[in-house]
Amino acid sequence: MLINVAPVIKAFEITTRSALGGKLLGSYKSRFRGRGVEFDGYVEYNQNEDASTIDWRASTRANKLLSKEYLEERNLDVLFMIDVSNSMIFTTGKKLKAEYAGELVISLAFIMVKNADQVGYMLFSNKIIKQSPPQGGFTQYYRLIETLLDPKNYGGGCDINQAFKFALAYMKPHSMIVLITDFLGLKGQEWQETLRVNAERFDIITFMVRDPADSVLPKAKRAVMLKDPFSDRRMYIHGKKVRERYAEYVKQQEKNLEDFFLKLGISFLKLDTSESFIEPIITFFNRRKAYGRNF
Repeated sequence: MLINVAPVIKAFEITTRSALGGKLLGSYKSRFRGRGVEFDGYVEYNQNEDASTIDWRASTRANKLLSKEYLEERNLDVLFMIDVSNSMIFTTGKKLKAEYAGELVISLAFIMVKNADQVGYMLFSNKIIKQSPPQGGFTQYYRLIETLLDPKNYGGGCDINQAFKFALAYMKPHSMIVLITDFLGLKGQEWQETLRVNAERFDIITFMVRDPADSVLPKAKRAVMLKDPFSDRRMYIHGKKVRERYAEYVKQQEKNLEDFFLKLGISFLKLDTSESFIEPIITFFNRRKAYGRNF
């Protein structure tokens, strides 16, 4: 694993300061609707929310249902759920998806620890590989880096449902969960129901990390062999039509995921390993701060 710790943190800090004047510190903060500490404005009422949050006077003026939103100012418990399965150990470029994900986690964790939040982590494949409860301070941060740099922690199948079950039993209500995965190897529908339960209890952010080849198959004059990262199955493909059908399938799959997360109030961002995550992340948290989780 070649995770460039110092350079990526430095670049992240410099870009953050220049783009937001340091405002990213705290802009990721969880927003909980209902009774809180500080009134933060109005948002359009969602029928799945408690009706007691509706401000009828403001709704009459706006001619639509509005609910009050409060920003709960407190130190957060944050759990990074990091997919380390076989499909993450893949690249067609300079960086494995696992390396890209590691640098993303290290950057975000640095900001959070600096902001006095409690950071924990869980590395999962088809089982929980490593985990540490949320703790404050840079000792925990360096422990996270050491864990991400250990190649023995990578490989295996993928069971996202098991990971979310673990988080549900492990984390306090109103904690933040940051999931980093490529969303490959999903099986069945049970994970969706488990995620639905988690979304009612936690503030969840999902980062889908993908290699360009996950979305578009490479052009080739000859047949190309594809291998399932979770089994020994292999398939030879060839031709423009196969590439087009594959691209359409992936596009629809990603849209279905994004729509599902939006419905649950889960923030979602797709990241491509061929591009820096710094600007997309800053834009993402800017939008999250402006619109809350539902965007």
